[in-house]
Amino acid sequence: MDRSAEPLPTIHRVTIDNIDGLINDRCYMTYHHSILSLAKINIPSNCTIKGCSSQVAITSEEKASALYLKWTCSSGHILHKWCSQPMLNNRMHAGDLLLSSSILLSGNNFKKAEMMFKFMNMPIVSPSSFYKMQRTYLVPSIDEYWLEQQKIVLDEFRNKDIVVLGDGRMDSPGHSAQFCSYTFMENDTKKILCIITMDKRLTGRKSTNLEKACFLEGMKYLRDEGIRVVEVVTDAHVQISALMKREFPNIKHSFDVWHGTKNLGKKIMAQGQEKSKSQLLTWSKDIVNHFWYCAEKALTTEEFLGMWYGVLHHVVDEHEWVLPYCSAISNRCHHGDLIRDANEVKEWLKKGSAPHEALRHIVMDKRLVNQVHHYINFRSTAELENFQNLILMYASKRNSFRPPVYRVRNRLAGLDYNAHVDRAVKINKDGKIRLVDKTGMNRKVVLASDDPRRISSVIAPIPPPPTSQLVQEQKSRFKSN
Repeated sequence: MDRSAEPLPTIHRVTIDNIDGLINDRCYMTYHHSILSLAKINIPSNCTIKGCSSQVAITSEEKASALYLKWTCSSGHILHKWCSQPMLNNRMHAGDLLLSSSILLSGNNFKKAEMMFKFMNMPIVSPSSFYKMQRTYLVPSIDEYWLEQQKIVLDEFRNKDIVVLGDGRMDSPGHSAQFCSYTFMENDTKKILCIITMDKRLTGRKSTNLEKACFLEGMKYLRDEGIRVVEVVTDAHVQISALMKREFPNIKHSFDVWHGTKNLGKKIMAQGQEKSKSQLLTWSKDIVNHFWYCAEKALTTEEFLGMWYGVLHHVVDEHEWVLPYCSAISNRCHHGDLIRDANEVKEWLKKGSAPHEALRHIVMDKRLVNQVHHYINFRSTAELENFQNLILMYASKRNSFRPPVYRVRNRLAGLDYNAHVDRAVKINKDGKIRLVDKTGMNRKVVLASDDPRRISSVIAPIPPPPTSQLVQEQKSRFKSN
């Protein structure tokens, strides 16, 4: 920047002593013509320098997102100078820095913000200036704040026995991932303990090794921080399962029951694609629900299998059998009397038929049986799945980032999540949970003549119940009445 940009007495300069004034100040959108109209008020039309009466003109200049005005006479005397933004160190405009930080902190990307400013015909910092500010000021500041907040969270669980949930996320929707972020969450409070990000160049350029490497680094980090992990809950990742047996044999390893039932459903669907076994598809939901029930009720592997194998009898309308599969479990189904709807099209399977034998292979699959002990504690990583969706706000899979930026964008998501995890539900004045906003925009909306919503307001043939009713009837599989 040239010398003309040096702060004059008429240009406000921000120091460490008045930084709060800048932060609490407000920005407004104005127009060039309006600013010039204001600038002409109380400004003499002729130079006030002794011995000079030349005519004064106002010139304007854009520098990044700032506007400079300069009052100069025809003889070259500068009477006044004004800048639309306060000045920071090294002649940096405060607005440029705040604009750049807002783009990053809100999870946006510079190219989209630049396009928006272009449509509004507003000046913005150059791409090179944005990336320099991001690298020099923003990334280090976010890293520092994350470490401060992470220490507060870790201090809450230090020297305590805790259960952690773990899940990895790749930075691209395909098979060419560059980054992996692995998140560890405390099971009871659902607070984010740490987020490990890693580039595949650190794993021999093999993205398939990223999740395991991130998991190992995260577990070592928690151990070094004095966090006593007694149980880890993940999906059924083969590499992580082997790693737990080898590196952390004293820590209980549980599988997320939702992933377990999802994989089970895929196996049933795959077998049901054959015409001779298509009848198995009608029982898919019931079989998956039975697996979920076994994981919730069983206390040991033997009890789980004792209940689990019973589904082979139930689907053939056999609800009591000769010998129990486990001494602690009876040789009958746990449901009560069955009342079948006359309109129900689902038929019992025939014992020994192709679909029944296919189900037998699925239920008694050796790998599944050997993994049953991972589901006994009935754990779920559903909250982590919600957090992964929040990361998309800050680090979209459709954009590429440099390693430091990808790291801080994940950390921003963690800061956001932890800041709101304990937030109370909004309450109305009558003390009820706010579910329906009856105020808002009261203007009547008129639908176009060809709008399909004139036929029905919803796609489903039956209108959905109100949200308040759904909340009252909500039943979590993880909370027993």
